[in-house]
Amino acid sequence: MKYSYAAVLSASAALAQTVVENVNIGVGPAPSGNNSDFDTSSSRTTTSQTMGFSLYWPAPDNSPAPPVWQWRISLNEADATDSDVPNARVLNTVYDFSFPNGDTLNQAVADNSGQLNTTAFCVTVVESLFPANVINKWNDDVLSNGSEEESCQTPLRKRCTGAIEDAIRNSDPDENGCRGSNVDLSTVRQCEWVFDGGYQASTYNLVGNQSAADNSSFPIRNGGGFTHVTSPVYDATNRTWFEQEDLRMHMIIIDSGSTYTPLCMRVNSSVKADSVATGANTGAASTSISLNSWLLLAAGFVALAYAL
Repeated sequence: MKYSYAAVLSASAALAQTVVENVNIGVGPAPSGNNSDFDTSSSRTTTSQTMGFSLYWPAPDNSPAPPVWQWRISLNEADATDSDVPNARVLNTVYDFSFPNGDTLNQAVADNSGQLNTTAFCVTVVESLFPANVINKWNDDVLSNGSEEESCQTPLRKRCTGAIEDAIRNSDPDENGCRGSNVDLSTVRQCEWVFDGGYQASTYNLVGNQSAADNSSFPIRNGGGFTHVTSPVYDATNRTWFEQEDLRMHMIIIDSGSTYTPLCMRVNSSVKADSVATGANTGAASTSISLNSWLLLAAGFVALAYAL
């Protein structure tokens, strides 16, 4: 049987809305309840990447060195719980922090109360896809040479990262005590070229139970996931969704008390980003991981039509 090009586009468009709606982004290591087809009992980590970073800069008075934390990205795949998709698989991208003091993030923040706000440890998770020329400037040397401040400065340029800091510091906090949610980085003039396709992000206060999160997500544990991006169900033989998460540039911004720390990381930097499937923003339609999901599915339909 052969599919016409028009038929393929029609099929992909019909499924686009379902795919976008089924992308789950939130607090904690995985979606709760019946919000996803991700089966945690069959979850396995396919790959991960870790970056160490200083929680804050040393004070000029030679006070003790700041603690070194770690940010890890894990790509966990699991069987879908109930799906008609062949070889049904779901990908759960998880971010977690490891810290040297305390079993929970609340304890770690309290131990650094001189620098951090003990009631508002805010993390903005950028969901936008970056242009290829930004992603490909990221250098994995930052994973081992202790220069994590360059992880975002190099690809985004220092003028942009400095302007982002100014915009966040000059914003009012939201009802959860976080400023990042009130800033649209695409309106920051020095960063317009970075977010030319638009801007999408989520900001969480990780030391406060937020009404939008499952209470079981709190307190955030040492090495436990603080946020997740869970894909729609896909055929495991089609690796486009996995490759996007593996190859795109992930970005978070920590904002608490006097501490401001932007971090950027790629799980796999061995492949140059040059398309939607490699995690690059190629236009407004692929501006974020959720809006981009239908393009990945459409690519799968085109491949299927060609084969048939």
